[in-house]
Amino acid sequence: MASPEDFSLKEINPNIQGANAPPGHDLTMVEHMQYLYIKLWSESYNRLGDVSSIQVTIGNYQCMYDMSKMREGDEVFAFSKEHLQSKTVEILVKNMMNKTIGQFPMVISDVPTLHPGDPELVPKWYSLEDENGVVNGEVMLSAWMGNQGDEAFSKAWNSDAASVSANHLLYSRACTYKLPKLSYLRVKVLEAQDLVPVDKRSEFFVKATLGNETLRTQASASKTRNPKWSEELIFVAEETSQEKLILTVEQLLTVEEKDTTLALQKFPEPSVALGVWEMPLNKIDKVLSPPPVSEKWVNLKRHAKGGEEKNMQTIFASKIRVIVYLDGMYHVFTEPAGFSSDLTTTSPRLKGKEIGLLEVGILKAEHLAPMKERNGINTTDAFCLAKYGQKWLRTRTIVGNLAPKWNEECRWAVYEPSTVLVVGVFDNQDLWAKDPQQPYLGNAMIGKVRIRLSTLETGRIYAHAYPIVRVVGPKGVKKMGELHLVIRFTCTSMTDLLYNYTQPLLSKPSYANPLSVYQIQTLREQAVSRYCSWFRQRSGSPLPRDVVAHMLDSEPPAWSIRIANANFNRVLECLSFFTTLWGWFDDVRQWENTTVSLSFWFLFLYWVWFQPSILPYLFSWLFVMGIRNYWKRPTHPPCLDATLSCLGVATANDFDEELDTFPSSAPYEVLRRRYDRLRRIGGRISTTLGEFANQLERVLCVLSWREPRVTFLFMVFCVLATVVTYIVPSRWLLFATAIYLTRPPRLRVTLPSIPQNLIRRLPAKEDSMIYY
Repeated sequence: MASPEDFSLKEINPNIQGANAPPGHDLTMVEHMQYLYIKLWSESYNRLGDVSSIQVTIGNYQCMYDMSKMREGDEVFAFSKEHLQSKTVEILVKNMMNKTIGQFPMVISDVPTLHPGDPELVPKWYSLEDENGVVNGEVMLSAWMGNQGDEAFSKAWNSDAASVSANHLLYSRACTYKLPKLSYLRVKVLEAQDLVPVDKRSEFFVKATLGNETLRTQASASKTRNPKWSEELIFVAEETSQEKLILTVEQLLTVEEKDTTLALQKFPEPSVALGVWEMPLNKIDKVLSPPPVSEKWVNLKRHAKGGEEKNMQTIFASKIRVIVYLDGMYHVFTEPAGFSSDLTTTSPRLKGKEIGLLEVGILKAEHLAPMKERNGINTTDAFCLAKYGQKWLRTRTIVGNLAPKWNEECRWAVYEPSTVLVVGVFDNQDLWAKDPQQPYLGNAMIGKVRIRLSTLETGRIYAHAYPIVRVVGPKGVKKMGELHLVIRFTCTSMTDLLYNYTQPLLSKPSYANPLSVYQIQTLREQAVSRYCSWFRQRSGSPLPRDVVAHMLDSEPPAWSIRIANANFNRVLECLSFFTTLWGWFDDVRQWENTTVSLSFWFLFLYWVWFQPSILPYLFSWLFVMGIRNYWKRPTHPPCLDATLSCLGVATANDFDEELDTFPSSAPYEVLRRRYDRLRRIGGRISTTLGEFANQLERVLCVLSWREPRVTFLFMVFCVLATVVTYIVPSRWLLFATAIYLTRPPRLRVTLPSIPQNLIRRLPAKEDSMIYY
């Protein structure tokens, strides 16, 4: 396991132009990388004749281009200037027998340099001569030196992926994903009329289907042909999808006693469809602001017996009353609520105002852990995936390099500063799949970094090397490398930014009619499934399901004693202020320092006598503390904390339990030990909760006459307290209470007080608990 100091955040000094350029300019957050671009134009196909391929050679780099693809369009090659091993470029043309029939050299120093925004270079025709000087055709191409900001860079064959075959080249390119908008599809099933039952059992339910998701209502309580449900079913829907919403009214069938066991083995309760109603998703009403759409009666299609499509008859006899609409007033959660990168709604009226711009430069990674073995060498084919809001950025894949350099930047509009940027580093396993249509489906994650925007100062450039850390098994936590990032968060208006802090995080309907925690979790699983399918079906640079699941943290939280201890320590740390305050007050009570105790008396007497000045003094003190802490404010984004994560006290068994599958795959003896330990922990927690409940019940029992003598004494105290508080001014009562609590030790006895004696004698409901 890596030592804790390896997990620290390191400041870097990249050669970037961000400090001298205004926000929004290209290539200001990354280092410029020079590339030699060579573009083959499709017009060359008509002048090459019987040619099979064109080979572009620079030093050890050799790229073969199939001439049959030239009909489809131009082809661009990008060679990193840093890795050029020759001063010339050789263009070779080969025939069907793989024999060179023509070539010509190009001196790299003669290639012009273009900058982003410059007009495209005019191509030229170059003659191809064989070794005897005979011209065997011409090729149209253009060559120039440029950087990664060139328009051709994203679609070019890159020398960083030189060993990747043409069939897998798609999985190595950079890509920007604009995710589709997701909305809640609400289906409220009210009632049905004139159903035609097929069985004597009059119990009906409605089954709703959208794509691969199916939900159903409870069986109707009314045993009639006009059942009522008044239940709401909610789906996560993609607004541009071509799917259909299908509502099916079904009747539960009566099962004979002798057939009950056999029936329940296949279905919980057998049923039969009585009617179907379908509605394409693009025809369903969209609600972008209150109030929602009204209810409506729709006809059910009931199919006659026969089963075959040609024998189906549609009878508009039965009806169902429903409310169906796409709700764009809620945010669809796809990430854990605490790490959300987007909180906006689909409705533009409730989306809010853009308050800033987030710029991220993904520079490079260093000391990456090898993730595979290829040709006897441990290596990694790394790419990054940056996620924020509805836009994801995928960098190109650097093949066979444990210190890859990407130098790619991206920008996002910011609507809420209390959101999280996630940058993941993955090993690209798709490049070496046997079948490009069936890529590798294993876990290719190296690690990821989270950065909360609210911890960043506006306008400041943060350049740091973030540690990539993962729990890798019983050995514990391993540092998988370092990721170099440059980040800048700028706001368009400081007034709008500060005003945004006074507004709720979610839309108003989310608080007026909130979804339950269970509903949010279930709908989040639907949303993650839809995004995984959407990424997998993309024609350009698709993402495997496991990569999307890792970025969205789709796995449900599992038990971890290490995390439980860490959370417990966090609570204790938050309560340490009150513990310190009580310790100071106890020192005053015990007169550990006579000067401090006397000063407390006089100061408290001043506050009591001049009560209106208490609150001004309190807020002035808080203001001064804020000014003092400003000079000690954090200057770096939050980073991984090994001590906070309890890495030093966790054992190998703790890490093994943390990574266990669900259901568990551990041996029986290991499970028994874990269960026994969990029982001991649960027993201590249960005992503590029981003691806490006892004290609360005793306090609430003071006036209940469960213990009549204590209640009588308390009522006598209330009468005396009424007289005293009516006669004596409140300021003197407060001062007398403070004097009594802080009296010198020689004037007190080390015995419990009278209220403590009374409360400890009161009964609690623990007497009614049944124990073994």
